[in-house]
Amino acid sequence: MGVSIATIGQYLRPTEQHLPVARWWEPAEFDELAVRGVELGLRHVQASPLTRSSYHAKKASVTRRRCPRRRASRGLDQRHRAVL
Repeated sequence: MGVSIATIGQYLRPTEQHLPVARWWEPAEFDELAVRGVELGLRHVQASPLTRSSYHAKKASVTRRRCPRRRASRGLDQRHRAVL
């Protein structure tokens, strides 16, 4: 599908006029999503409650170029909950 990097974060209601949060995701659920993304062939998955689409985009891009074969077997980076 042409995707190599994905970011997954928790929706945060910016104002009372926006949709309310339907549920809060647990950090372990983000870990599972990150592992599943890599299993599906994504090279980098940034997944945590506070992840935003551009938050670590440059780091992910540089890491991907340096280490294109890093996979979920390397484990989760607990600080950023990313799979590289």
